[in-house]
Amino acid sequence: NELGMGAVYQKVCQHVKFGELIGAAPEVQGVGRNSLSADDLVAASVSNWGGYGLAAAAALVRYSDESGRRNEAGGLRKDELEKLMQRCLPSIDEEADIITNIVKVAGCRDGVSGKQEATVDGLPLQTSLDRLADVMRLAMVATEN
Repeated sequence: NELGMGAVYQKVCQHVKFGELIGAAPEVQGVGRNSLSADDLVAASVSNWGGYGLAAAAALVRYSDESGRRNEAGGLRKDELEKLMQRCLPSIDEEADIITNIVKVAGCRDGVSGKQEATVDGLPLQTSLDRLADVMRLAMVATEN
């Protein structure tokens, strides 16, 4: 169902029930399924979670690029990474507000349940907020020696 999955379409068809239906976008205007791939595939159970990971990775790359900012002990400063994470990812409260408001104000529906409720892919909102917190925590730990 994701465009980039064309990179692994044959494997999805082989190993996933109904893979030929869900493995990649259908052929569109002469562009075949196998052409709908990505250079770097980000697979995630919930696309929001993949987005969190990608945003955290962007913060980590920027943090690494700015490696000249070192504290007295010679390590990279954690406060710099925290600032980058805050710029790249929503806070837990911001994400809760976003999901709640797109349902309440814009009338959006859950992509799996079809219900007008503050859930993400059929899962409770708290599950996504927990994954966001996990990504933030893991990104902070990733820079420890």
